Amino acid sequence: MKGNRAIARQTHRNSHTRRVGSAGEGESGERRDTERPNKRIPAEQTEVRVTTDRIYLTGYRGTGKTTVGRLISAELATECVDLDHVIEQAAGKTIREIFAEGGEDLFRDWESRCLRQVAADRSQGRVISLGGGAILREQNRDVIRQTGVCIWLTASPEVIAGRLAADQTTGQRRPALTELSPVDEIRELLARREPLYRQVADLTLAGDAMSPEQLARDAVQWLGQHGGQSMTPQRND
Repeated sequence: MKGNRAIARQTHRNSHTRRVGSAGEGESGERRDTERPNKRIPAEQTEVRVTTDRIYLTGYRGTGKTTVGRLISAELATECVDLDHVIEQAAGKTIREIFAEGGEDLFRDWESRCLRQVAADRSQGRVISLGGGAILREQNRDVIRQTGVCIWLTASPEVIAGRLAADQTTGQRRPALTELSPVDEIRELLARREPLYRQVADLTLAGDAMSPEQLARDAVQWLGQHGGQSMTPQRND
């Protein structure tokens, strides 16, 4: 089946990277959106045909996944699913409570279970905002690669730290994962995670400088160009 797929997956050696976008995040420990995420994106294209099963957004907290995901879903007339919200609903607990009960391992178990559920459920939205660590487990990366395309939103550690510090919900919803300072924790976790983000990313958008609308517009235009049948592409790594 993979041999019939239409395009080659772009890895870190040949990925499509654009230096665009500063974006606020949503409620899963990330910046709340203040820019009306359901507003349609002005773009040259008036209609975009995208037939991939799932559009995943990945990246560290504070890179704009939730906000950009909602903008993309509004443009494509579908729903945006926040995986962290799905986890909380399924567990009947907040993410902080899950961590308090069983640590990061328990949370990652819930995350893997809910990702499989969302990927398989055709009644749910096609745009899925992933938690920043969802790519840590190989089984999750396999689900992402096999069921859709993945857009990786990036930002510098300093920019991410500034956004998270400005979001009062961050500490309430998500505990720190190390005893380091916020910037040092971000640097350390990014050093571990960036190779894994690259493994799943079909499109990389650098989100330090411009708006969520610009990020979403670039993503939608790319999806329109690459969103034919058999959208889930071949891997070339």
